[in-house]
Amino acid sequence: MKKLNFLLLVLFFSLNLYGFNIDSVDPEKSINYKGSILTYENMQNPEWLLNQIKNVNAYILKHPASEQAYKVRGYLLQLLYENTAGPVGKVKVADLGIKYSVIGLKRLPDSNVLHFWYTTFIAEKYLYLGLQMLKELPVIIRALTDVVNKDPRCCLGVPSMILGRYYYKIPPFPVSLGDYKQSEKYLKLAIRVNPDMIPFYLFLAETLNAMGKKSEALSVLEKAKDVKSKTWMELYMNTKYMRGIDILEKAIKNNEWDTSRDIYVLINKISH
Repeated sequence: MKKLNFLLLVLFFSLNLYGFNIDSVDPEKSINYKGSILTYENMQNPEWLLNQIKNVNAYILKHPASEQAYKVRGYLLQLLYENTAGPVGKVKVADLGIKYSVIGLKRLPDSNVLHFWYTTFIAEKYLYLGLQMLKELPVIIRALTDVVNKDPRCCLGVPSMILGRYYYKIPPFPVSLGDYKQSEKYLKLAIRVNPDMIPFYLFLAETLNAMGKKSEALSVLEKAKDVKSKTWMELYMNTKYMRGIDILEKAIKNNEWDTSRDIYVLINKISH
């Protein structure tokens, strides 16, 4: 028992050294990073992300009811997923996210945050399982809709953004879920609850352009140029997607952007 307590103490100090001082701050607004530890480069580094996940796990051992800690871990796992190469690696990260979410939900069964992360990692796993994804999509859509209905501000508005993207990308047949009006609704909701995330504007511009609302799409992209990062997750997303504003604006002006192209896919190719 003494050895266990000592290890927990060491891990707790390591946790604070890396900046996750979750007791005293809201991790969605700021985290004490102890100088320049948190950088865009670090947030693209799987090894660095794994270390931070270990630190947050240590914190959760000490504070198993801290929903804020589950938020932070979810964000870190999402960054790890985005920056892991290849389908096999991504599925492993998704499985890890599912596992952690299930454990968390046993402790906090009513946590909207944990329900969101569980659904997100299930969806990201099924992206690489072909027809299984089509089978599970209605369930995923319902689960995300429940999360948004309970709290549109959950996790920086990301659940609304994901719903908007699904309704934009999914064809009406055979799953009958594709709906540009629904996509517009949820992406506008995402921006309303969190106007500080550039990808929300890019995805809305894609939807509006597909609906024939070219001038409105360009207006949305103009607003994206004034976005300022206020949280560490926004810092990452805005740095990554900033170049997409000019790319999409030029393509829409020249009538060169259609639904066969995807700004998310393009930015991820450029980033890697």
